[in-house]
Amino acid sequence: MIYKKTDKLSPVIRKEIRAIWNEEYPKVIIEKSQDKFDEYIKSLKDAKHVIVIDESGHIQGWYADFIRDDDRWFLILLSSKIQGKGIGKELITNARQNNDRLNGWAIFSNHYKKSDETLYKSPIAFYKKLGFTIRKDIIFRTEIMETVKIEWRKQ
Repeated sequence: MIYKKTDKLSPVIRKEIRAIWNEEYPKVIIEKSQDKFDEYIKSLKDAKHVIVIDESGHIQGWYADFIRDDDRWFLILLSSKIQGKGIGKELITNARQNNDRLNGWAIFSNHYKKSDETLYKSPIAFYKKLGFTIRKDIIFRTEIMETVKIEWRKQ
């Protein structure tokens, strides 16, 4: 895998990331509009992106950290084709070397379905294994989904 660091995402890269988003995340949060997805990307303040590219040049993953509410937040999205191969761990390990704090939101339930009707697997166990604190006291709820805040602090 090739890891490409960048501060900006081209339209082609944003389109490929959106396709992975819509395949891997629960269908209740798929991005139907490329324009809406592009707006989301552009709203990320001081974003640092890492694109994961396979040997044939196809994007298989995306990591970004950014400023929200005066703190560093992150997101990670990997195609199911590369999950379980240590790539997510490598991306998080590198992010921790460059940051003192990381915050995120994680889906903590396994009952959401992906667009192909398979169940979305919660990443909570993955984050726990990497030393994140699962803040069960900070839940973000909407009509369509519940997420829990996750935090990592350099010790």
